[in-house]
Formats: sequence, structure tokens, C-alpha cells
Amino acid sequence: MPFSLDQGKNVIEDWFDKQADIRVIVDLGVGAGAYPKLLGKDRYIWKAVEIWAPYVKRYNLKGLYQEIRIGDIQYMELPDGDCAILGDVLEHLEKEAAIRTFKKVDEQFRHVVLSIPTVPASRRSFDGNEFESHLSSWGWEELNQLVPSIYRVRRQIKPLAIFIK
Repeated sequence: MPFSLDQGKNVIEDWFDKQADIRVIVDLGVGAGAYPKLLGKDRYIWKAVEIWAPYVKRYNLKGLYQEIRIGDIQYMELPDGDCAILGDVLEHLEKEAAIRTFKKVDEQFRHVVLSIPTVPASRRSFDGNEFESHLSSWGWEELNQLVPSIYRVRRQIKPLAIFIK
């Protein structure tokens, strides 16, 4: 679904409140635009990448983001920024593709927020959007091994995991 879980949002919000070096946030797989609503759309410059173009109009994303690119984050050049958010995104990719995509994002951005479910979810499309299907499942131990130790925030808040560098 284009909406993310509420669990863990307070951890993410608290972390952002302590950062002074973030001006531009790149929200990858924005769905309904949860993060500008949570963190303040006027507090940062927001750039979006969304694979499903109908969400731009449906969720008024132009009112939340200064820049919106439509495309697949696996294959495209990502916008520049200080921080990338991967909020409930990687589970929509096959596991190997998700790992490659995470490494790509990790290499490009000084800060990364990764929030990902740790329970299996629907493999069905949502409201005609086939990209909403969950193609991989992740466990806490597996994620803990994948994510580099430079990620200082590591939380398991069932049913999801949060990692932040």
C-alpha cells in the first residue's frame, strides 16, 4: 500500500530533530508522501522518486515535494541530497535487487533512513498498482548483517526494522 506503518516513526522523527547537517531529503518510493507530512514539508527541500505516476495526482505530491521524478530507483540516477529515505520500499523488490539498490543508496548518501517490514506481507497489487506487491521478506538477523555497522540507529520495532546512518 502507498501508506507506511506508524510504528517507528517516532524514532525517525527524534533522529531528524538531532541533525543539523540535513537540508535536502530524497524520499525514495514516496507513496502517499508520509515523510514530508511527518518531518515538515517546509523544514527541508524534498525530492521524490516514485515508480507509480498516478500517485502524484492522487496524493497531491506536488504540494509536498519540490522535485518529483518518476522511475525505478534500481535503474535510474537518483537526485542529489544529504539524506535518502527508503521507507517501506525494499520489500517491493526481489531480494538480490533490493540488496543492490540498498548498496547503491548507501554509497550515494551521507545519511540513509531504512525502514522495512520484518513480517511477510501481501504479494498482491494494490488499487491497480502492481509495484505494491511485496517480492521479498526480511528478518531482523538478515537485515542486521546486511546493513553496515556505520548505521548507529538499529531498532526492531515489530513488525519492522529501522536502520539510520
